[in-house]
Amino acid sequence: MVWTTPANPSSPVWYVFAATWVPDSVLTVVQTPGLALEWPTNAGGYHVQYATNLLSPVVWQRFSGSPTTNAGNFHQTIGQPAGSAAFFRLSTGGP
Repeated sequence: MVWTTPANPSSPVWYVFAATWVPDSVLTVVQTPGLALEWPTNAGGYHVQYATNLLSPVVWQRFSGSPTTNAGNFHQTIGQPAGSAAFFRLSTGGP
């Protein structure tokens, strides 16, 4: 990222900043004897949320249980279905 100050166009001051982009964590559904959710352990501040439909307004709820670790990933088993459909996401906010 590079930009100049507009205060004195005849003698601009240039600023150079380096940015490191961190990709978003990816939530994956894996098949074990049942189904489970996995995401990288470097996403320690995230938790799983689910919704039973995506009609506005979407009501996201915190997915219960605590994840374990498995081969560098958090691993959380999906138990009983939350309804006829369930949609999952990672979140750093409430609920």
